Amino acid sequence: MNTRSYQDTGVWRFAKELGMEKIPVIVRNLTDEQAVSTMVDVNLHRENILPSERAFAYKMKWEAAKKIRKDFGATCDKDEKR
Repeated sequence: MNTRSYQDTGVWRFAKELGMEKIPVIVRNLTDEQAVSTMVDVNLHRENILPSERAFAYKMKWEAAKKIRKDFGATCDKDEKR
C-alpha cells in the first residue's frame, strides 16, 4: 500500500497557518480499492466539481467496486460469468 505522511498534505499546512498544533484524524487500514472509493466519495462532495470530473469519479468508483466484488467472487455486470 502506498503510504504518505500526513504532514506532506495541504491539510497539515493549512492547519499550521491557522495555528493548530494537532489535527483530529481517523486512521483506517484500507485496500487500494477501498481507498479509491473513499477518495471519490469525498471529492464528489466538492462544490465546484465539473461534470467531467464527476463522471470520471463515478467511473473510478465503479471499477473499484468491480475489483472488490471480483475478490469476493461476485460480479457487477450481467455479462460476466459467475
